Amino acid sequence: MLGALRNIARRSRHGALTQCRREYIALSAGNGDFGRLGHGTHFAEAGDASFRSSNYFHPVQGLEDIDVRAVAAGGAHSVFLAAGGYVFACGLNDCGQLGQPASIPFASEAMLVPLDVEVTHVAAGNNHTLCVDVDGGVWAFGKNDSGQLGTGRQGDFFPQKIDSLVGEARITQVACGAEHSLALSSSGQVYSWGSSVDGVLGHGSETWNKSWFYRTAKTEMTPRLIRSLREKIVSTVAAGHVHSACVDDQGTLYTWGQGRFNQLGRGTKFIDHETLPSVVSSIRFVDDVACGGLHCVANTSAGVVSWGSNQHGELGYGHHSDRKSAVPTAIKRGSQGWSKVAAGWKHSAGISQEKLFTWGFGGSVGSYMDEKMSCGGQLGLGNEFDFWEPQQVSVPGVVKDVSCGFNHTLTLVSTRQHVAQRYQ
Repeated sequence: MLGALRNIARRSRHGALTQCRREYIALSAGNGDFGRLGHGTHFAEAGDASFRSSNYFHPVQGLEDIDVRAVAAGGAHSVFLAAGGYVFACGLNDCGQLGQPASIPFASEAMLVPLDVEVTHVAAGNNHTLCVDVDGGVWAFGKNDSGQLGTGRQGDFFPQKIDSLVGEARITQVACGAEHSLALSSSGQVYSWGSSVDGVLGHGSETWNKSWFYRTAKTEMTPRLIRSLREKIVSTVAAGHVHSACVDDQGTLYTWGQGRFNQLGRGTKFIDHETLPSVVSSIRFVDDVACGGLHCVANTSAGVVSWGSNQHGELGYGHHSDRKSAVPTAIKRGSQGWSKVAAGWKHSAGISQEKLFTWGFGGSVGSYMDEKMSCGGQLGLGNEFDFWEPQQVSVPGVVKDVSCGFNHTLTLVSTRQHVAQRYQ
């Protein structure tokens, strides 16, 4: 059934999907619930579907003849950007986060998302997905209870364009948090929408409904410019569970949102939350930043640093302690020429000298099928142990991209070293 649907969709746009030379292969590891790894469905004797988890990286099924160029790991789904601007997805589809009809509750192999545009960038949140097209438009699908799709309408199982951005900005990058979203325009302006809990949208205290006894977050149903950053030229954005970050063209890092676990990295003074972007003054010349569940990882000119919660070693400091870090601190092996960093719920990953490294939480809060099936393994190290400093992962070929989800990890490796034969 999945193959038939995929073939129909492939023929719907230009018919050129598989004509390009395949350069990269997508691999996945971790918890396999709802097919988020794309390793196929296994059926028990009673006919019930089960999903095999894996603590080693294996190719994503459904992409055998597809040249994948980027990956994005969400809560329980995975998104793949292929050459030519095609998008594939697998995993849970209970809210339409795969862009498939409600009759398909999950996909254990990657399926083509029905988008009739060329996509240049993808992002995955807990239960929603965003895609940027070649003209700078943004398409959204999945859960929309908090307005995280930015369409101003109800959620949908099929991609919807964010109309309010048309004519307003040409978007180049998007980022998805748990229930909020960020977008970066070609002019370096930042937009946010969704739930404003703990100030994660960066619009200031007016995004809160206040009373004598409690406060509740307002919802932004459509993208809104973060005005405090309008004089800056931002180069990249990142969204965590309930915190956000961005880097400007001078390498200055800004953070906002929830801070009670030191996710904001702004010193030893306790900050419960911050409603406006604020400078992280202890580091300079930041190239990239990734926001996880309760922590952040950043790549700077001096190496990789991290801060926030360290319950399972996700900060990569090397010591077996759950001590939080309120300021950016160098990780072990942090000066080895890193090109990419990623952060999941409680684990982290990065690419150094074209090799993949992972660290942090190796287990899972997902379902445990039986003694033959791993329930975690998102570090891809062949076990479910926690690792408190970066560990090199055995994947063949040059590593191009990596993304961390809730409890799974995606990576791209080059076909130049015959990766396909390694797994046959």
